[in-house]
Amino acid sequence: MTGMASFVTAGDLKGLRALAEEETLKRLLCVCMEPSARVVDGIRILPWTELVEALSAGRFD
Repeated sequence: MTGMASFVTAGDLKGLRALAEEETLKRLLCVCMEPSARVVDGIRILPWTELVEALSAGRFD
């Protein structure tokens, strides 16, 4: 990677959207290299750094 941010696209979420149709999962999470968290169609897009921080602090919900 050359310093450019890598953003999640609709195509990247295709598999998670298919899983959402099963209605058996508690949450849908896409861990990525984006600079900030966001939610798209009920899928939480989370920067990997935030996930690591939350897990190490024992506060991932």
